[in-house]
Amino acid sequence: MSRKRYSKEAESCGGVVQGLNGSIESPGFPHGYPNYANCTWLIITGERNRIQLSFVTLALEEDFDIVSVYDGQPSPGNLKLK
Repeated sequence: MSRKRYSKEAESCGGVVQGLNGSIESPGFPHGYPNYANCTWLIITGERNRIQLSFVTLALEEDFDIVSVYDGQPSPGNLKLK
């Protein structure tokens, strides 16, 4: 199966999730997302609150897609999961 490639420009997506509950979805969910989508989500909660991530549906294309989780700014020292 070949992958369609029209442009190498990344489509920005993402946003801010704030409060006690929230959900994150990629563009086009539940269908496919655009090639080169680059989504950054900021999750904000009160001090001393914990953030729990539950992935209900997650489909990544090997060698193309990654999910990274940082505690704070996106820097190597803050990387919690990749």
